[in-house]
Amino acid sequence: MCHLLSWATERGLRVIGTDAADPGLAWHLDALGWDYTLFIAGTRLRQLGLSFGNLKNSPVFDDPARFAALVSAISEHFPIEPGRVEKCSEIPLAGLTDDATFRAFTAAWDDIIMDIRRAGSAPVDDMP
Repeated sequence: MCHLLSWATERGLRVIGTDAADPGLAWHLDALGWDYTLFIAGTRLRQLGLSFGNLKNSPVFDDPARFAALVSAISEHFPIEPGRVEKCSEIPLAGLTDDATFRAFTAAWDDIIMDIRRAGSAPVDDMP
């Protein structure tokens, strides 16, 4: 968990507490006037909920290939059921204790964060 918190700090993400039925932490990216929830960890810290459903409906993911690349990269280490991609998919948090898996997981999110931030810096005429 500490690695995910450090990773978030290095990227300027907000990690905030949630007040859901199972309180926990949520990783957010603020960009383009949107609050992108990337993933959420409940207090039991067993699962990490990936907010694919929220991301897919955001303006940056009008191009399905961007979204598919994220799902594909994460699925290499944590198979995601096709029916869960539109919702909040869960992966075991313990799976991120392996350094190689953690790097692959965060690299997939780094690509998305970069895409979102690039979209925010592109001139309006260049936006799709």
